[in-house]
Amino acid sequence: MLVNKGYCSIGRIDALNGNIENGCYMETPGDFSVTKLTMGNQTMLKCNSLNMNQWGNMSAIIGQNSMIDCATKMKTHLAIQGSGFNNSLVRIRGIQTDYLDSRHYYNDVTIECGDATTEIDARKQLTQLCKSVAIIGESSVIVPAGNCTGNGNSPGTGGDTDVESSATYTYCYEDYYPIPGDYDFNDIVMDVSYNLFKQNNKIIKVEVPVKLVAVGATYSIGAALQLINILKSNIKSITVTNGDLNFGNIFATQVTESDKNSFAVIPLYNDAHHAISGQAANRYMYNTVKGHENYTDASPRDMTVTIEFVTPIDYFGLDNMDLFIARPIINGYYEGQQDKTRVEVHLREFWGYRTANGANFENNEAIAGNRTWAIAVPNFKYPYERVPIFKIAGTDTNANSGYPYFQQWASDRNQAKDWYLRPNPGSTYR
Repeated sequence: MLVNKGYCSIGRIDALNGNIENGCYMETPGDFSVTKLTMGNQTMLKCNSLNMNQWGNMSAIIGQNSMIDCATKMKTHLAIQGSGFNNSLVRIRGIQTDYLDSRHYYNDVTIECGDATTEIDARKQLTQLCKSVAIIGESSVIVPAGNCTGNGNSPGTGGDTDVESSATYTYCYEDYYPIPGDYDFNDIVMDVSYNLFKQNNKIIKVEVPVKLVAVGATYSIGAALQLINILKSNIKSITVTNGDLNFGNIFATQVTESDKNSFAVIPLYNDAHHAISGQAANRYMYNTVKGHENYTDASPRDMTVTIEFVTPIDYFGLDNMDLFIARPIINGYYEGQQDKTRVEVHLREFWGYRTANGANFENNEAIAGNRTWAIAVPNFKYPYERVPIFKIAGTDTNANSGYPYFQQWASDRNQAKDWYLRPNPGSTYR
């Protein structure tokens, strides 16, 4: 590695160990290779390429008002952590990695990657990992220019509307909370993504395509999207295209649901069987078993939620999307919940955001144990009917488990992060 420039006003540079302390500027015309990179506040690293592709204790920590600017690609197997102030920036012309999935996390840092015609797939994948992703020159991050940060970064003026699209995530649910049931995570299966419409580097509109893929339940289940940390006063309009609220009554109208809650609640359908098949008299299981007389196939139902904002926003992502399912309360499990009308199943990170009509999760944790009832996984191959995602007490002990490493990950999110890439052969529907 050849260091062309390296100076600082209040800190020091230790390039060998990957430390750039507060107030330091480092530039190299060649490749910068390091296992662990730590950058202080008001720092800049400029290089031709950044190679953090070695295995080991790999991470990059980027301070406040600091940025990395790579002329070509970043090679990585690492995690990137920002300052927490949303003003840490990584600018790359491309990304090279064997893995770009949940093994990595990019917190409180914005990634600028490629232009409108290059690295489109990389940006889609990065969207699931980063607080913010943008085309080069189109992020809203400001890094002040100075001796320690060079030219810094000033957001472009924008122009015509740009569209950034996320990867597709598969949301899978078990419906019988707090009882595990068959624990095959196919009672409701939905494929979900989102499209961000940006103007002047701000989000003016969001589209959330939702595809109802499978219904492995045998009774009425509805679904809704709750917008977390999005001010209702800043929502100009919400439109649901091809939703199905004409059958069933789990959810009220969109207006009524939103009025009762801190955040907007957007019903998608009241009865999954009716939504996917057009009928609910026969409670078949759809798209969970192939070639079996007691089950049937159906074409998935495509819906789209469109949200327009009064004032453009800086960020929208998975942590704003509380997509949950709901079913009528079954007597006996919810003493003290007589004022509630439904049982809601949310992703674990959204348990605290149950709606005004939703039953209380915390009161039933003793029954539920250390289990989860909802997962969201990129392009997931969900298990066949009555194939538990892993073997637990109360499920068919003779059944093949779908994902043998699921329990290890569910117990400790730092373990077996690639569990969803390793299903047992023949255990998944698709």
